[in-house]
Amino acid sequence: MEAEDRLHLQESFSSGGQMINDGWDYICIIGVWGWILSGAGFILKAFPIRDAFKGKSALFWGGCFVFFYVLWMVGMIRA
Repeated sequence: MEAEDRLHLQESFSSGGQMINDGWDYICIIGVWGWILSGAGFILKAFPIRDAFKGKSALFWGGCFVFFYVLWMVGMIRA
């Protein structure tokens, strides 16, 4: 019985079966790095100096931030 359980666990965690889809894996990586970099871009470009706010830059970088977050989550679900 114990040997069967170990064999079942070994089969479950072996790399023989494909657990991650490579295409979605790349989408996930692009999504997470795009999310991080667009967040930094939002902070740096929408608020260039103290008490200043650039609406067009905030809209662009905020949109990129949301887009890459959704891309990251879809990649995580599909991978």
